[in-house]
Amino acid sequence: MNGGVTTTGYIAALADDFLMSGSEKSQKWKQAVECFRKAHVWSPWENTPYTHCGVGVVQTHSYCEEIKQIDIDASEGSQDETSQARAVVGSIQRRALQTAPQHMAKLS
Repeated sequence: MNGGVTTTGYIAALADDFLMSGSEKSQKWKQAVECFRKAHVWSPWENTPYTHCGVGVVQTHSYCEEIKQIDIDASEGSQDETSQARAVVGSIQRRALQTAPQHMAKLS
């Protein structure tokens, strides 16, 4: 339960660089981005794809779709199952750390 608060976007800052992610459908998010842009006019704004700190950034929606659920035998876990579980948790952790901090508590 979030007390009626809905998150529509995030802005992350690193020195004078900002990474922004939000709902394109949200009028509040669009207004916030426009206000933010007006306050920070010293350099050109970039959209995906772009380079950030020397790393090419491209937005895709397929990363999470590629994470496959695994079936675990309840009677005993094998090393293969443990390895698969660690791979899935690592994939989810990467997503949460890089672009979805709202999932960190559940992942923990």
